[in-house]
Amino acid sequence: MRLALVKHVARKQVGDELAAAPPVKVLSRFIKAELPGLESLNEPDDAADEVEELNGFFRRYALAA
Repeated sequence: MRLALVKHVARKQVGDELAAAPPVKVLSRFIKAELPGLESLNEPDDAADEVEELNGFFRRYALAA
């Protein structure tokens, strides 16, 4: 899964943000598996507006997996 995530991040870093691509299956499975645990953290809804905070969360938890 880490390799898929690294490739996905690299593609985003070169500006592929708007390119249409099929979902990365291994990443989709990981997200579906982790969502229930994240929802149980009871983070405030306004945290979704903080892009840098979300980026930091992604780097800490997703890249560390």
